[in-house]
Amino acid sequence: MEELGQGLYDLLRHFDGYLVAMVGWEVQYHIDIDDLAAEWSKELLDGSLTGLVLDDHLRDRLTLGPAWVPFQPSYSWIPYP
Repeated sequence: MEELGQGLYDLLRHFDGYLVAMVGWEVQYHIDIDDLAAEWSKELLDGSLTGLVLDDHLRDRLTLGPAWVPFQPSYSWIPYP
């Protein structure tokens, strides 16, 4: 499973034009940016949403903690531990 997930993230690195992405079995089909800001602000700050990838333009709208690192040019993510 871990290899499959890593492979999907490697594939995602070849794409752009998205705002939010996450690989997994129980991923929401639609993630609203306003919901992230309102309902997930603590997790965005403390880094507990591992695997979440965000367009760097959202950094001004969301408060992100130190766990966020570059994913690919113009995108950041919280890597898996």
